[in-house]
Amino acid sequence: MSTVQYAGQFVIEKCELITSAGLTINLSSSILEINIFEDIYSNALKGSILCYDTNSLITRTQILGQDYLRLKITTPGFESNDHEKCFDFTDNVFSVYKIGARNDSSTNSEVFELSFISPEALTNLRKRVSKSLTGSPSEIFETLMKSDYSINTGKKLYVEQSSGIRKYVVPNVHPYQFIQSLMEEAVSADTLSPFYLFFENTNGYHFRTLQSLYNQDTKADFNVGDPGELKDNGSKTKDIEKEFRTIIADDSNNNSDMLKNIISGLLANKMRTVDIFNKEITTKEHNYFDDYKKQDRIEGFDSGRDNPIYSDAPIEEDGSRISDYPDTNIHLVPIQVNKDTGGDVLHYNKETEDYTFTPSTEKDSVQFIKGKMVELASTLSRNIKVNGHTALACGDMVNINKPDLTAKDNGFLDELETGKYLITAARHIFSTLNNKHEIVMTCNRDSHPKAKKTDGSIVREKSIPRGKVIVRGDEPKW
Repeated sequence: MSTVQYAGQFVIEKCELITSAGLTINLSSSILEINIFEDIYSNALKGSILCYDTNSLITRTQILGQDYLRLKITTPGFESNDHEKCFDFTDNVFSVYKIGARNDSSTNSEVFELSFISPEALTNLRKRVSKSLTGSPSEIFETLMKSDYSINTGKKLYVEQSSGIRKYVVPNVHPYQFIQSLMEEAVSADTLSPFYLFFENTNGYHFRTLQSLYNQDTKADFNVGDPGELKDNGSKTKDIEKEFRTIIADDSNNNSDMLKNIISGLLANKMRTVDIFNKEITTKEHNYFDDYKKQDRIEGFDSGRDNPIYSDAPIEEDGSRISDYPDTNIHLVPIQVNKDTGGDVLHYNKETEDYTFTPSTEKDSVQFIKGKMVELASTLSRNIKVNGHTALACGDMVNINKPDLTAKDNGFLDELETGKYLITAARHIFSTLNNKHEIVMTCNRDSHPKAKKTDGSIVREKSIPRGKVIVRGDEPKW
């Protein structure tokens, strides 16, 4: 194992193009730049490779967009066989779906660009599933991802178990389309959180709640400021560890959009459940300020619950707040409930003599799901650039520390922008021109914590129980 010599150092261990004709071409020596994109709202990794066309590859070789890319990139100092600390797509290869050629004005030479994507995304578009399946939403997710009639991936699955068993009829739809509907029904068996996400990052596929992401240990600390230098016998030596923690560029902004938050139902909404079996209609209202303290936050249940993103000051002469208008967003949910047991009359299990699915959790959670996602994107967002390493991915938690610039050397951090953030999107840039890996990340948070005096660390409140994420499979597929 080699040692990192500077922040952002990387090694391309393998970069091979496998053409549709079965020809393997080593691209390592002609690479200008590799980009890999990941997003917690996307169920596929995407990327591009920019290469010199020194050997007239495009004209000599038939590249049709039906080709594959075998790629492995590591950061020195990390074990290259550690799945979660390197980008290893040698067994589970990428699919090349587009190729383009253009001139590089700086070198007056021709370059070409390969666009690639996870092959599972193409499999999803090609296949439809017509099946009757029984299980919890998380179990059905695993079935769809691993079955040969569906996605049949060999990648790792990070699954948070959901509660409730029921029968599903998959009505001749693309697998990801049905997984989307599972997300809307799933409720965590550990935490009762309904905020499920389905995404792919460089580690594998995730079917888990926002709460399980919030309650992860932080992967890195980043600081706003000068990386500084260490002096050694009169010479200056870079502090590599400090360089890794220093933010190169920072663009922070408050994304609060009142119009979008009203339309989404984040601030207020009304749920009407229609019980077809008992011929009853019930109404439940969601009020942002009244329900705010009931949910876990990035900063922890106790830390974030007293700091909503909006003010509860009256906006009307009668004292009404922005959250007092539930009719702005109305949900209609049909249910069929046995009043004696609370179970769904369509899902009675004769063997266990009970109702395996209780719709109350689903109807209660529908009110919050869409609004919760909007809340995360609407509070505080930062686009930062840092020196990269291959152990960092979207869905990870990080700390960002920003000094309070209003008073120098007071030991306080900026109370608005300091704290825990969720990496919601990341662009990994591997440039051979400067031999550096940089990450441009979108980091979000859903509350404004109160800053505490610190000597380099931030005191955190204890969070409510974490959701347990089970990792499935490590079988290569190609």
